[in-house]
Amino acid sequence: TTFLVEDDYVYYPSYGVYYSNHRHQYAYREDNAWVARPAPPGVTVNVLMASPSVRMNFHDSPANHHAVVVKQYPRNWKDKQPGENNGH
Repeated sequence: TTFLVEDDYVYYPSYGVYYSNHRHQYAYREDNAWVARPAPPGVTVNVLMASPSVRMNFHDSPANHHAVVVKQYPRNWKDKQPGENNGH
């Protein structure tokens, strides 16, 4: 049997970069094309990983979803800190 492994992307809004754990690749726009590379563009992996991130729930190409994602998670998006909106 063959297992269809679904891509699982994490998006880093500060850099407009998606990371696929399954592929160990970073997907992002370069010029007018989508590329997948083993390293993120113009930033170290450590800096990227330390920036806000959000897990995506799609399993195909980020290019198909980026127009919506970028509206939901603009470049200045910050994930809510624990306890920030706890009603106190």
